[in-house]
Amino acid sequence: MVVRGLLQIHLVDARDLKAMDTTSRMDPYVILRYMGQERKSRVLREGGSNPTWNEMFTFQAEYPSPDNQHNLVLKIMDEDTFSADDFAGAATINVGDLLQLGAEKGSAELPPHRYRVVLADRSYQGDIRVGVSFKRKVLHTIKTLPTLPHLDLPLLDKPVNRGTI
Repeated sequence: MVVRGLLQIHLVDARDLKAMDTTSRMDPYVILRYMGQERKSRVLREGGSNPTWNEMFTFQAEYPSPDNQHNLVLKIMDEDTFSADDFAGAATINVGDLLQLGAEKGSAELPPHRYRVVLADRSYQGDIRVGVSFKRKVLHTIKTLPTLPHLDLPLLDKPVNRGTI
């Protein structure tokens, strides 16, 4: 049985991110991806290598997923005005166990935790703090009334005159 619900992400902050520009001024933001859905945090102008977002994001989720992949990908970017934005690192969080627990109990939560940031060269620098929760959606079922036995009533050709009061 597939269980559907809402996966809520609390993007808290990051620390010790690698400065991507020679000026060491970063304008970081995060692209969050889960099961083909994408969200974007706000850009922190001159947020530097220790930005704080404190933002919430919601994704539709189901357990088990069709491909059994339950990875939340956080892609950290540095916004640039006159050139393409720079990739500042990424973190991947497998939320499969959280979804399984939430599917069984109705909800589950991982409080904010630090995850290491992986750079393009596969080295690590800095971390990003994220909390994750899942709440099962309750599907409302419509109860049908029992069918009444078929009654054979004569059809009337003329409207019934009920009289006046």
